[in-house]
Amino acid sequence: AVKLVWFALLSAVSALGSPADPIDSINGLLGRVLGPLAHEAITFQTKTDCGSLACFTLDNDSNGGIVIAGTTPVEMASGLNYYMRNYLNMSVAWDRTGGRTTYNITGNIPSVTPVAVKRRGEYSYYANVVTVSYSMVWWDWARWEEEIDWMALSGVNLVLAYTGQEYVYGKVFEKLGLSQEQLGRFFDGPAFLAWSRGQGMAGVGGPLPLQWYQQQWELQKQIVTRQEALGVHSLLPAFQGNVPQDLLLLYPNANISNGWLDCFDPLYSTIADMVMSELITDFGATHYYQADGFFDHSTGPWVDAMRRKRRPQSAMGISAPTCDFGPALQGEYIPGCSDHCKPFNDLASAQSACALQPDCSGITLSGGTYQLRSGLSPAPSPSNETAWTLTNPNACHGVPAGNADAHARASLVYGTMTKHDPDAVWVYQGWIWLGLDSAQGLSYIKGFTSAVPKGRLVILDMEAESDEIWAWSQSFENTSFIWCSMNNFGGNNGLYGDMDLILNRTSHAFATSSSMSGVGITMEGIDQNPAYYQLVLDTVWDTPIDLKSWMVTWGTGRCGGAPSGVAGAYIGMLDTVYIAGQTHALHHFYANTMNYMQGGGHGTNPWTNSYNINDVVSALDDMVQIAPQCQAKAYEFDLVDMTRELLLAGPGACYYNCMVKGIQGNNSAMVASNSKQLQEVLADVDTVLNTNSGFQLGSWLEMASKLGKSIDAEDQLIWNAKSQVSLWEPYTEAITGLPGLSDYATKIWAGLIALYQAPRIQMIAEQAIADINAGRPFNTTAAFSTTLQAAVIFENSGWNTTLLPSTPQGKALEVCQQMIQKYRDNLACSC
Repeated sequence: AVKLVWFALLSAVSALGSPADPIDSINGLLGRVLGPLAHEAITFQTKTDCGSLACFTLDNDSNGGIVIAGTTPVEMASGLNYYMRNYLNMSVAWDRTGGRTTYNITGNIPSVTPVAVKRRGEYSYYANVVTVSYSMVWWDWARWEEEIDWMALSGVNLVLAYTGQEYVYGKVFEKLGLSQEQLGRFFDGPAFLAWSRGQGMAGVGGPLPLQWYQQQWELQKQIVTRQEALGVHSLLPAFQGNVPQDLLLLYPNANISNGWLDCFDPLYSTIADMVMSELITDFGATHYYQADGFFDHSTGPWVDAMRRKRRPQSAMGISAPTCDFGPALQGEYIPGCSDHCKPFNDLASAQSACALQPDCSGITLSGGTYQLRSGLSPAPSPSNETAWTLTNPNACHGVPAGNADAHARASLVYGTMTKHDPDAVWVYQGWIWLGLDSAQGLSYIKGFTSAVPKGRLVILDMEAESDEIWAWSQSFENTSFIWCSMNNFGGNNGLYGDMDLILNRTSHAFATSSSMSGVGITMEGIDQNPAYYQLVLDTVWDTPIDLKSWMVTWGTGRCGGAPSGVAGAYIGMLDTVYIAGQTHALHHFYANTMNYMQGGGHGTNPWTNSYNINDVVSALDDMVQIAPQCQAKAYEFDLVDMTRELLLAGPGACYYNCMVKGIQGNNSAMVASNSKQLQEVLADVDTVLNTNSGFQLGSWLEMASKLGKSIDAEDQLIWNAKSQVSLWEPYTEAITGLPGLSDYATKIWAGLIALYQAPRIQMIAEQAIADINAGRPFNTTAAFSTTLQAAVIFENSGWNTTLLPSTPQGKALEVCQQMIQKYRDNLACSC
């Protein structure tokens, strides 16, 4: 009875009100960022003459202030950020990475050189379906308000709005006959909700606290209202087919398999109609909807039929194509790999293989082998390579007609959206099509995308820094797509990202594909590498980017001033952690002790980096020198992050690699000496990280605790929070098998190292030493069991605020200076 009254009361609340005035909205942001008097110096105007794509302009007024005009509040905010970065030495970033480096404007401000900046694509997209779980799950309205301001200032105009959906879906499933107890078995716990929202998991870390539904639903209303007021389109979660397995008890004839309801089943349309109705009633018709349907290949019963391993066309009953190649181009090469740049010993074999690869555009003779390549045009070769281009790619790779099944499914799902919102735009995660580079796969994509009117389906090329699906799928069969960079898994922190690649790939996509509709950032977790992701978002504007100049401006904003050493410090970062080829890697190699025990993963492999560690020391010397002039939290974050990089990528990696070598070589003395030194490095890293709240496990737990107290669920939320960054899955008792995602979302955080990661590495070393000294093989089973049970104990040990403080311990500059001095002459590695 309580449950029914609770839902009924919430249902009585009205949907969003009338649209906010754009100038009022942007002035509200201005006051929050630059103070209550900023409006006296900065004036905003709506600009309507930008053409087909939005823009912003900056100019001076006659009173010593400036005028910023923009198409929407997002463009006005982007213009404001342009002014802050280029004239006021300010920056904005995620809170845990330093937040805003700003100050209140109270007097005269610098004049500007008038400028007009236009978008190259319609959209700037933000968020992954798991970001809300890995980074945002504990946020209150104050933190969300700050984030939405950051979105607008960064040009973001389309964002996944995932919060509070359990209330919406709870209402729907309750109307279908499910009880609160059954919903409790379906929805995951707070830190794991992303995986019951569309990835086939159910009840992990749950059940959801009863008060969670209402608290998050009310928060979502605030989020969507503010986002829409600022011109940030809210991407709402439409129905995509995942349902409680208990629904089969009520609808035994429904085509439900592993928690997924086939969209051809009549029940699908019934539920989709109910969900859309509730979404629009509660949050308004935002016109953008997410329904990835078939998200998890392992559970969706209809998905297996669409995925095809790459096979020769002859095996599919398709006659061999006629493919023509141009003459040899001496001194040129074709960039990009097809089939991992598969090599052949002769040109004829390579050309035959190229005909069977849908993304192959030609051959490059490199290093004595003929390699399959995928680039659209040859380029000058610095090593005198030779290229042969495919001159008739469409005829050669001929794509079959669109798949009728895919067309029917997409048409049905999109119809459930337009029935309630005629202006609906469907935004779809394109990464699910990775691996469909076959004739049948392209047929599926063509059938799917052709079912939705042009401009009403937008595909997220979610991991384009790694695999550009658009490049081999004819721009998703000429469908609007957003070029996105993920570059992060599980919210792992560490310094990495190939910035040159971002500039090259986004420029190439804008120049060669008329379907390119913008850029986006789709990291699984935020609070890491803010420079990298800001660069991705900046590529949407039509202003040229010189990477070194861009990085210096970024550093100046992080510092809050422009001392001479900023250039050396931040170009030093560009030349090391952001160097070409420096992509995501598990910097916390020491964390994967369990994978080591199972003989796989990062744990067994020596850890390396792609830059000179001494260059990190040089950059840190510049950072330390100017630190007294850079008092901003953002600058302190960067100093701590780079010091951590020095310790882990230098002596930490060395001692770890030598310890593993000792285990493999049955050398107990080597294991003992290097594990001892590794423990010292890890303790020092923990000390460094504890000086900044952005690197503290305690600050993560504090947010969970605060939210938990407000809904009478503190213990559960602390349990969820600790579990996610350790074993990933929460357990309350001893287990015998390693969870599949163990340490997947681990972090380089103070407290997590000292209480969880370092002790487990010591357990492994002690087991190995005892076994070697006893003349027996290393007992990996015993070591695995010991470390696994230690992890379960850690998950369930609550929050000791003394051992895991949530406020900085010590002064960052002093501690970093000590560690740099301690290790600067100890970087050469020898076992």
